[in-house]
Amino acid sequence: MRSFTYHVETVQAWLALSRLHIIIHLIAVVSLCYYRISHLLLQPPTAPWILITLAEIILSMLCFFNQAFRWHPVSRTTLTHKLPREDHLPGLDIFVCTLDPEKEPTLQVMDTVVSSIAMDYPSDKLAVYLSDDGGCPVTLYAIREASEFARDWVPFCRKYGVKLRCPKVFFSPMGQDEHLRDEEFKAQCHLMKTKYEKMQKNIEKFGSDPENLRIVSDRAPRIEIINDQRGLPLVVYVSRERRPTLPHKFKGGALNTLLRVSGFLSNAPYFLVVDCDMFCNDPTSAKQAMCFFLDPHTSKTTAFVQFPQMFHNLSKKDIYDSQTRTAFKTMWQGMDGLRGPGLSGSGNYLSRSALLFGSPNQKNDYLLDAQKYFGNSAGFIESLKVIRGQKTAKTNISREDRLREALAVSTCSYENNTKWGREASGILICDLTRE
Repeated sequence: MRSFTYHVETVQAWLALSRLHIIIHLIAVVSLCYYRISHLLLQPPTAPWILITLAEIILSMLCFFNQAFRWHPVSRTTLTHKLPREDHLPGLDIFVCTLDPEKEPTLQVMDTVVSSIAMDYPSDKLAVYLSDDGGCPVTLYAIREASEFARDWVPFCRKYGVKLRCPKVFFSPMGQDEHLRDEEFKAQCHLMKTKYEKMQKNIEKFGSDPENLRIVSDRAPRIEIINDQRGLPLVVYVSRERRPTLPHKFKGGALNTLLRVSGFLSNAPYFLVVDCDMFCNDPTSAKQAMCFFLDPHTSKTTAFVQFPQMFHNLSKKDIYDSQTRTAFKTMWQGMDGLRGPGLSGSGNYLSRSALLFGSPNQKNDYLLDAQKYFGNSAGFIESLKVIRGQKTAKTNISREDRLREALAVSTCSYENNTKWGREASGILICDLTRE
């Protein structure tokens, strides 16, 4: 066990026994391979023997490399109560991307957005960005409705300490345990359910018109600040420019646009990427991530914090591992004990500086020729210098000017003749297939 300032690293209790088990298996596998190969050398080989030998060698290699995940698995416990006061916590941006309202139901996307808005994090330090890569009217209408609902939902969650802050889950049988409280809570809960159902009906009614579900593949960029009221996080709708004849780079391109747009509006040093069909099942996850980013022992070497993905409503006899337990409960902990886990495409908190500039020890070569790497937006380059600690953020820029510059970096042509997607940013998305 290793204790840090804000978290504790614990090695698997049965590590010695686990390693002994690995060594015994490796000895058995090596002995089998030796027997197969020596038989080929001593006797005339036959086709079946050659095939079985090749198969066993391949499987042995897979087994050998998989043992690395079991050699030094670790788990971590965060100490959120030791974090600095909330007014000293850094800013956090949350990125949610959607495209097709027919494949990604709008109500489901809004549940994700609302659960993100209701995170247990200071509202003035939190910003939620929704990227609508389809430019659908229903998505813009829905986020306005969701933001209106969040004005009541967020205070309700904070007042009663609600843990399941995705409204769909909270009002489902999965959230029944949270309802076992006094009569005052039940009355407020009924009121919130009524408002949630009203939001659902409004969105469904607007989405009943096929014209509002249409994907607009030829459009100008559009950015709208949905909410910036005190006491609630900043909520921003982003629809980047799309032209049929120009490459858009799918979700990676949308996330790169969000990186640039957020640089003008909030420019938080950390951001969370969450799939539109998932939700934050632990509202304290942001503070848990800060236990690694702010820890003086690990902050300089931490580029991202990956949270495991959890899947509900699956069979208890999950023989095909649809919950991906092998990945998140074995492989990811094993990689954490070696060099750190890989990105899972969702549920990952990233350092903006690490993503854009790499190692903290790396010189600011990118900023010496910033236009070559990041484009010709002087405002965006200024935001990068703020993240890098070279300048302080300007507070005298009007909202209109910020939006005007944000629109300029949302065009299809902005990345031309730059290093975006190759050396500058270039987020790799590797989503798991969910049926």
